[in-house]
Amino acid sequence: MPLRLIDVYLPASAEDSIRDSVADNRNWRILGVWSTDLGDQRCIVKILVDVEQTEAITDHLSGQFSHDESFRIIVMPVETSIPVPRDDESADPEPREKTGPSPGRVSREELYAELQDSARVTPVYITLVLLSTIVAAVGLARSNTAVIIGAMVIAPLLGPTIAMAFAAMLGDGSLARRAGRALGLGLLLAFAVSIPIGMVLNIDPGGTEIALRTEVSALDIVLGLAAGGAGAVSMTAAVPGAVIGVMVAVALLPPLAASGMLLGAGAWQAASGALLLLAINLICIHLSAMLTFLAQGIRPSTWWEARKARTAMLQSLAASVLILLLLAGLLYTAYYRA
Repeated sequence: MPLRLIDVYLPASAEDSIRDSVADNRNWRILGVWSTDLGDQRCIVKILVDVEQTEAITDHLSGQFSHDESFRIIVMPVETSIPVPRDDESADPEPREKTGPSPGRVSREELYAELQDSARVTPVYITLVLLSTIVAAVGLARSNTAVIIGAMVIAPLLGPTIAMAFAAMLGDGSLARRAGRALGLGLLLAFAVSIPIGMVLNIDPGGTEIALRTEVSALDIVLGLAAGGAGAVSMTAAVPGAVIGVMVAVALLPPLAASGMLLGAGAWQAASGALLLLAINLICIHLSAMLTFLAQGIRPSTWWEARKARTAMLQSLAASVLILLLLAGLLYTAYYRA
């Protein structure tokens, strides 16, 4: 299990209080507690814990000490600890009543920090979108699966896509706007780049790789739902994003590039199929990621924020389900009744 080192900065007079606060809960697997006097009547308390205990501990400490202006928590990943902690270390033979189930994931604050960074529009993000679109377009034009996989590994749209679902779970309008802006810009850039590529290159709508992105079926809904869940789990379990990002890229970037190239080549009907696939996968990823975050207990730390977030979550879930049903109806009308 990965470890986290929680650094708590607070007045020296609160050192004993925070030690007692941590020690009182026997359900937390505390691997070590150390303190250092910083002078000027301030101290730092270091707490070594399992990653899945981080959120409960930081929420508990924030509730006790956040009123103090000098209070601050910094959470850092731990590569290794020597000696290696045993599985039974710090286990209490007589555990008290549990304060809540272990979420089995990284903390809410770690997720927020990571997704907030991935939802920013930066030169690096724009460059990755442009390069991955070019790579995908060339791979589609040549029906080269290996080249398309190269574009999938870049996966620049993974971050903002998952960030929008995360923002909906917390009712965070600011994060939702940033993620939506990054995702929208990424989609527009990829579309704008792929259209002239389709005008220049000799695009065959019946090519193997392009046809896979224009012939939509109910199985593509399953793929979109699986990709969204995999992307959300990769974030919460701290799995390297490039690995699970492949699944999200499968569902987003190839049909996006294919639709632009087909429009540039004048193949309007085939382009509409790729756009339909893109729309279905976008909404499936958003819906599946939200449900994954919901199952893993992603919620705000305070009750008044939780009330606002619950409303935002229900509205987003209802809208996502409705849009998915409409797209499924369009899919049925366009393909299964044709």
